[in-house]
Amino acid sequence: MKRMNVLWLVCLLFIGLTSCSSNSPEAVAKEFTIAFYKGDLKKAKSYCTEETQQGVDFLVAMMGGKDFKENLPTNMKVKATQCKMAEDGESAIVYLAISGNYPGKGEQTEQNKLSLAKEDGKWKVVINFKR
Repeated sequence: MKRMNVLWLVCLLFIGLTSCSSNSPEAVAKEFTIAFYKGDLKKAKSYCTEETQQGVDFLVAMMGGKDFKENLPTNMKVKATQCKMAEDGESAIVYLAISGNYPGKGEQTEQNKLSLAKEDGKWKVVINFKR
């Protein structure tokens, strides 16, 4: 049960949204989220800071390695509901609505937020795993 709770927390943290620009916080969050939910961790990590990449590896290992894919939703749709940009333009928080068919739960929509920061001029997903 703990593994399932951790999985849902991780999934909610990795939600993305739709945008026209490929280097906007919304677009990066969406691409990251879609890749993560499809189990394409290599692609998902390409949208993250180095520290977040290491945290993703650790989290997936805790959730049973590649078996975590069994608990991912199908028919997923991601929508940005809000993006709050920091005054300096170097960080943002994207609020997301994710809907999909979750194993054992059916069709559900969940709300979450994802933090991003600019790194070498590109938006990257930032997750603090040191809580």
